[in-house]
Amino acid sequence: MNYKRVAIILLIMVMLCGCEQSDASPNTSKIDSNTSPENTSTPDIDEFKAISKPELEKKEIVFNRIDTEGNILDTYSSLVGFNNDDYYFSYKNNDYWLYAIGNNKSKEIMPIYKVKNSYDIFYQSIYKDNLIIGIGYWETDTICRYELLLISTDGEKKTVYESVSRGFPTTCIVDDYAVINLVEQNENLYLSKLLCVDLESEKVTNIETSTYTIENNLYSGTFTINAGGWKNGFCYEKVTMNKEEMQNEQTGKSSIYYYSFKNKKSEKLVDYSNKVFYINGSNACFVTSDYLLKARVSTGKIWIKEQDGYKEYEIPGIVAGEDIKNAYQLTDDTILLYNRNHYYIYSLQNKSFYKEKYEFASDDPDKSTILSICAYENQFAYIKPDENMLILNLFNYNGGA
Repeated sequence: MNYKRVAIILLIMVMLCGCEQSDASPNTSKIDSNTSPENTSTPDIDEFKAISKPELEKKEIVFNRIDTEGNILDTYSSLVGFNNDDYYFSYKNNDYWLYAIGNNKSKEIMPIYKVKNSYDIFYQSIYKDNLIIGIGYWETDTICRYELLLISTDGEKKTVYESVSRGFPTTCIVDDYAVINLVEQNENLYLSKLLCVDLESEKVTNIETSTYTIENNLYSGTFTINAGGWKNGFCYEKVTMNKEEMQNEQTGKSSIYYYSFKNKKSEKLVDYSNKVFYINGSNACFVTSDYLLKARVSTGKIWIKEQDGYKEYEIPGIVAGEDIKNAYQLTDDTILLYNRNHYYIYSLQNKSFYKEKYEFASDDPDKSTILSICAYENQFAYIKPDENMLILNLFNYNGGA
C-alpha cells in the first residue's frame, strides 16, 4: 500500500468536508515507506514524565458472538460506545451494516438498526441512550447526500440533520451538539461551512463560512478543517492557502481556534507550524497530530494553556502512520488518547503520563490493531480479539497518572 498517496487523498477529501475522523472509517496511515527513520529528527519539546502504572481496575466482559437474530459478530466488529450496563456494537453481514446493543447482565446482543451496504458510514457514536450515525450516499463521484440519524434502543429512527455536500461531511458530537464541516460549490467557488446542530431542537447554527478556489490543483482561499471537543465547546483548524498544492505538507498557513457554546464566539488559540491531521480538546488543553508524511517523524503533541500562552509537549510514540485516533477527557485533570498500538493516560496536574501497549498489538503497519476505544465518565473499553466470544476489556480509572 502506498501510504503517502492514501494520506494525500484523505487530506484532500477531508478538506472538502472537515472535522473529526470517525472510527467507522478505515485506519489511514501517512507513512512514506521510502524514508528511513535514521534520517528524521525529533524536535526539542518539553515532555511529561512517564510513570509505571496509574490506578486502573480492569475486568473482562464477555458476550455471545452470535446476536439474537443469528448474525455473527466477526473480528472486525467495533465498539461504538457504552453507558452503565449497555454496550453498542457495529458489524457487517453480506448486505447491511448492523447496529446492536449488548447488555452486561443478559450477555445477549440484540440488533436494533441496519444500514444498506450501498451507504457509507462516516460517523458513529452514542448520544445519551441513542445511537448516532452519519451515513452518506454518493449521487455522483463528488456529490454526497448526508444524513445524521438518532436511533433509539427500540430501533426508532429520527433524522436530525441532512444535506448535500461536495465530498463527505464529517461530524463530532460535543455535549448536545453535532459539529459538522461540509463544502458547497457555487460554480468555481467552494464554500467551507462549519455548523453546529442542536440535537434536541435540531436548530442549525452556522459558526462560520469561508471560501476558496481550485485552479490547476492549486488552492487559494480559506477553509475550516478538523474539529473535536470534550465539553462546553470545541477546537478546530482554519487553513489559508495562496495558489498552493494541498498535498505538500509545508503549504498553507494554519491556526487553531476554539468555539464556546456559552459565549457563542470563536477565539484563536495558536498559529500552527503544520497542517493538522487530528485535533481534539478545549481552550485549556488540546491534543494534535500533525499532517506529516515522512516515516517515524513525531506528530503528536499535547498543548496546555499557561500564563504566557500555550506550551506544547511531545507525545512519545505518536508518529506519522501511528497518529492519534481519538482522545477523551476522563476527568477534569486526565486525558485518554490512543493510536493503533498504545493507549496513553495523561495527568495535567502532575505533568505525568502512562503509556500501555495492547497485549495483542501488531507490528505490521498494514493492520489496524484497535478499531476503537470508547470512554464513559472515568471508564474506557475496547474489544479484545477472540475467535469464540466477544470480549471487552473494561477499565476504571481511579487516579494516579
